[in-house]
Amino acid sequence: MTTPASPATPDVTSYLYREALLTLLSRMQRGVLLDAERGLLHEHVEHLVRDRDRLAAAIARVVAFADRLDADADRLAAGTVHPVAAHVRAALDEPAADA
Repeated sequence: MTTPASPATPDVTSYLYREALLTLLSRMQRGVLLDAERGLLHEHVEHLVRDRDRLAAAIARVVAFADRLDADADRLAAGTVHPVAAHVRAALDEPAADA
């Protein structure tokens, strides 16, 4: 179960979140990042990595579902691709699974 983002965790797609992250990265690159800002930058990056991992896991589950649909369709008629699986793969730019 997912919980809504708390006010302390801004939406990563928001302008303010992205601007804050870019500011911290710019300050780090110029060598003027304060010690207090280091933890904040670390939190921002960790948050992005966790989001990326969650998205990758969700995509893997969808691809596995498409594989199961294709396997079921193939059992009914050899060489058949399930139409929903084909649409899912097209949306994800994923190749068809080899049977």
